[in-house]
Amino acid sequence: MELAFDVVITDLDGTLLNSGKTISKRNSDVLLHLQTIGVKVIIASGRPRPELDGRQELLELEKYDGLVLSYNGARVVQVSDQKVVYNHSISIETAKKVVQITRQFPVSTVIAHNNYSYVSDTTIHRSKEEAFVSDQEVVHEPYLEKILDFEPSKLLVTGKNEDLVELSLVLKESFDNLDIMFSDAVFLEIMEKGVSKGSTLLTLCHDFGWDIKRVIAFGDNENDIDLLKTAGHGVA
Repeated sequence: MELAFDVVITDLDGTLLNSGKTISKRNSDVLLHLQTIGVKVIIASGRPRPELDGRQELLELEKYDGLVLSYNGARVVQVSDQKVVYNHSISIETAKKVVQITRQFPVSTVIAHNNYSYVSDTTIHRSKEEAFVSDQEVVHEPYLEKILDFEPSKLLVTGKNEDLVELSLVLKESFDNLDIMFSDAVFLEIMEKGVSKGSTLLTLCHDFGWDIKRVIAFGDNENDIDLLKTAGHGVA
């Protein structure tokens, strides 16, 4: 039977992963089978470096030349050789202005870089969770401007939902060069304008010669909406 798609792109948390943050045998079996018959599998996550967490080995993405899209689309890695095929980040100047604003709210800002996760307030609920699930060393730094000598792929802010909603409104009024969206009720994601899972999927389709109409996408949160709309078939 001929499939209606050539590419499967899926979010991790809340989508491919179960409540125990693992991939079920049924899901892994299906994705492995699809790859054996020529379907390309892409992991699309807001996480910093999901290509290093071992799941690509479970799905044999290296064997089948799969891709991992991280930071909500700001970075794409080809698993077979760990080559970065796409990278887009926030300017240092803009990032410093953002963290100065976030410090005025009872929230914690997280910036991932290399193997470290810099966290402004480790006492905020779930402030270290993103670092732990990505196997990064947590470094507490209340004044994140001090470590910003690099362009971050994204900024993550965590705290109570009502505080994040208020902060998101302030940020949207202050920065027309950024996209601000929720990946979870307690996770606010800040990206360079126009960088998203959906826009990166379009770039990959162009570069690899894939027909967007033959892409099926899976996601569960606000940062997946444009991905689901962009793909030929979106499953929420």
